[in-house]
Amino acid sequence: MFNFIKFEWQRRWKFFLSGIVVFILTNIDLYSRMLAKKPPNFISVLLISILFALCASLVLDQMGRVYRTLFTDEGYLELTLPLSGYKLLGAKFLAVVLECIAVVLIVGMVLYVDLLFTANTYPEIFHLPPLSWDDVLILVQIIMFILCGYFTLLLMVYLSFVLAKSIFASFKYGKLITVLCFLLIGKILGVITDLVLINSNFSFGAPGVLVPIGDWAKIFVIIGLLFISTAYLLDRKVNL
Repeated sequence: MFNFIKFEWQRRWKFFLSGIVVFILTNIDLYSRMLAKKPPNFISVLLISILFALCASLVLDQMGRVYRTLFTDEGYLELTLPLSGYKLLGAKFLAVVLECIAVVLIVGMVLYVDLLFTANTYPEIFHLPPLSWDDVLILVQIIMFILCGYFTLLLMVYLSFVLAKSIFASFKYGKLITVLCFLLIGKILGVITDLVLINSNFSFGAPGVLVPIGDWAKIFVIIGLLFISTAYLLDRKVNL
């Protein structure tokens, strides 16, 4: 399983590194222009456009990893590996999780350096406020909540692909069925969310608590159910 994750990373590390370089260059360009009170120029727009294209490509690549396994020649090799459907999906999903964590850490460090440099350069107009432990916990929860939403979306896409290729493989218009499966899964998740009463009005009243522990448990259960359902169909190799 971990060898498969390593294989996934070896195919993408150059793309990932190029995104980091473009992000840093874009940040340096925009930040220097902001300090110099200069408007963005053609280079700025070009860097932003390239960064946006790389971000969109990363998202599409992460969404398409199960698609390539099921609908392209790449799957002939992957589905013959001595890995269960759970390990195969787990390797792909864990690779995505690690990539997202890396992106968050890199973006966070660059933004922190920007704020630190501004505080040291212009102490008379800006100072970096001290962060309490409660502030850190709230920030971590916000990031986790956004990532959990993205992971849920990814697993919905993965399950839609697997359903279209396995259970609904005998039907025509597989891509249309994939879209319908995605919409149906989204509707079912919406009903489940209403039933388990996941609170959408999170409170800052409790120290360091933004999302209640009960709601975190419900979110992780939903993610787990999506993962298990997708991995089960992959493991059974129905029509695969």
